[in-house]
Amino acid sequence: MEAAVSIRGVHKTYDAGAVAVSALNGVDLDVRPGEGVMLMGPSGSGKTTLLSIMGCILRPTRGSVRIRGREITVLSERELPRIRLRHVGFVFQSFNLFRALTAEENVALPLELAGKAGREARVRARSLLDAVGLTKRAQARPGEMSGGEKQRVAIARALIGEPDIILADEPTAALDSVAGRGVLGVLRELSLAQGRAVVIVSHDNRASAFVDRVVYLEDGRIVGPEGT
Repeated sequence: MEAAVSIRGVHKTYDAGAVAVSALNGVDLDVRPGEGVMLMGPSGSGKTTLLSIMGCILRPTRGSVRIRGREITVLSERELPRIRLRHVGFVFQSFNLFRALTAEENVALPLELAGKAGREARVRARSLLDAVGLTKRAQARPGEMSGGEKQRVAIARALIGEPDIILADEPTAALDSVAGRGVLGVLRELSLAQGRAVVIVSHDNRASAFVDRVVYLEDGRIVGPEGT
């Protein structure tokens, strides 16, 4: 089976004036459709940098990054947003919802930005809100929601474009244990069961029960288990 995302020999170096900081050092990693992978490691190990490279937010200094078999390191800055929009859904620790918009409007926004008709986007948004257990909260705004509800809205928004890959950066960090388990369960059920690759960066050991594989990074390298 072709990997949803395939990383080979990826290095990332940040230039800080006269000092070069190496964030990734020859990382190899495959994540397949329907697979959940959790990235763990100490602060500064390269987890978020790797997630950002998978999501076409950062470019590697060198190495290969393929999304559904397509090499993305050779694409222009104009082409990369289309790849993100088509293939990648993001879930962030801080939710990143628009406070002035309802839950339904927040979820529908990516489709509307992609040029889909308003009615089509709203119908799809309501369906996803039903799927994450927020049927009665479609017209609520973020200020009226709990942290767990806001993260469920964020998951629904990440799924609306039917991406191949879901990338979640510390999705439970702002949640209590009950809400955190609920969010992880939603990610597992709605994403993995639908054949999407899911990559979670987390310091939360609870998340390991909701993925197929835990990959440990240290000093920019995968130290175990194997990356592929």
